[in-house]
Amino acid sequence: VWRWYRGASLIVGWNNVPKEFVSLVPISTLDIVIYPKIDGITLYLVDVEGNEYSLLLGASQHLISNSIWIVEISISEHLPQGQYINQNLLSIFNLFWNRAFQAFALDKTLNEINYDIIDSIIETGIDTIGTHNFIFFGSDLSKDLILDLRLKLSVF
Repeated sequence: VWRWYRGASLIVGWNNVPKEFVSLVPISTLDIVIYPKIDGITLYLVDVEGNEYSLLLGASQHLISNSIWIVEISISEHLPQGQYINQNLLSIFNLFWNRAFQAFALDKTLNEINYDIIDSIIETGIDTIGTHNFIFFGSDLSKDLILDLRLKLSVF
């Protein structure tokens, strides 16, 4: 782990942390740490400083239709030097979309995020979403839940 002040990441160069600020830490996968998978509607909150794709690869038993994931995904901030768009951006969203999840910006708009939006960001290098917080709803969850959340967010 590269750590600096209050930030840390498994990604070399994340947020310009000097390479000499490294510590060895044990890691595991979510599928191992939380086994067996949790029954019922489950909410996962993920803030892993650039390591979202790796975490999700190790969480296949938890990427199920009755789960909700809130994930901080840096699109263009805190990236290693020389990167302007998160190199795993499309792969992260595809892990959810390939399992029939819906993706939304977790802000006042709660706009749905689709392939065309992510592809455009990658092609142009311009972040048009304006947030790094996203919510992913599994396919078993009601559209009413999404509409209710949109209503509650609109008061902010």
